[in-house]
Amino acid sequence: TAAAELGDVMSISAFEHLQKISECGNHPVFRAVDRETQVVSALKKFQLASPGERIRFRREAHILSSLSHPSIVPLQAIFEVLLEKRTRTPKRARRTRSNMPTPHNTLAQDHEGALYLQMPFIASNLQQWLQAGDAIAQVTWDALKDLMHRLLLALSFIHSKNVIHRDLKPSNILLDDDGNPYISDFDHSFDPSLSANTVATHTHGATRVFGNSYLAPELLRGMPASMASDVFALGKILQETCAAWVLTVKGTAYPQGLPEDVAPIFARMQDGDASSRPDALSLVSAFGLSTTLFGARHMAYGSQEAAERKESTSGGRACLCVALFAFCLTKRTKSTSLFV
Repeated sequence: TAAAELGDVMSISAFEHLQKISECGNHPVFRAVDRETQVVSALKKFQLASPGERIRFRREAHILSSLSHPSIVPLQAIFEVLLEKRTRTPKRARRTRSNMPTPHNTLAQDHEGALYLQMPFIASNLQQWLQAGDAIAQVTWDALKDLMHRLLLALSFIHSKNVIHRDLKPSNILLDDDGNPYISDFDHSFDPSLSANTVATHTHGATRVFGNSYLAPELLRGMPASMASDVFALGKILQETCAAWVLTVKGTAYPQGLPEDVAPIFARMQDGDASSRPDALSLVSAFGLSTTLFGARHMAYGSQEAAERKESTSGGRACLCVALFAFCLTKRTKSTSLFV
């Protein structure tokens, strides 16, 4: 990882140039630079004082740690900045022997009493791409099909881990400089195998929670979220992406300018009856795409790079799973405890 071993308790002062870049739910996300390595990361902040925030932090960290996939934003580290008394320099922010304010300990005071998820910083997202005509005009149909391929495989992988995303939308699909997509923001995701009470808490009232236009009709009626709800959202996202592409590149209205079998697949994904929607993996086959391989064409991760990435992160993810398991089981006695 860039700044800390997975699961460490560390100081926010390990970072500099913190800049708020977005809100994921009610959680601010900061662009931050590691002081030693100069590696840029994204830090998602949860307030330590709120028991509900600790639960949401634990849930998202647990979900992200189980989703190691080339098209899902990876979790690099988790850490907390504990609240200290104001009569002295915050313990974990102390960088000098003096108690006089410094840029470092002032930064720590602004961020103390918080929990953080550290992830790679990826500057762009699909929403921005859809609004940039020049960028769309440079994309070939093969490249667009490759993007759909990766997103469908990523969603199939998420569902194979018994996770429902619940908040798929263009702004939650990040794009790196090579156009590689990454599904992000698992703030509202959950595992349906949880207890009935917990599932009810995280499936109803979706319009109040999200308020986005990619919700499946059953969610608008107050029904529980399901994997079919994710398929609906991704179908609408992909249809809008293809519609923007044909309008910009070919000057025609959707579905003209696309292969004739594409529009019917999107229609099936957005069927009003959730039970009639195909699952994500069968959609990969419906598009005539591979269900197992990630090609190097148009994307940054070729087979060799993917193998190197997997090798470099597998050990860290194992450490993270162990750390999260320990956090979940350990009861702390201090008021600043992570999961009490």
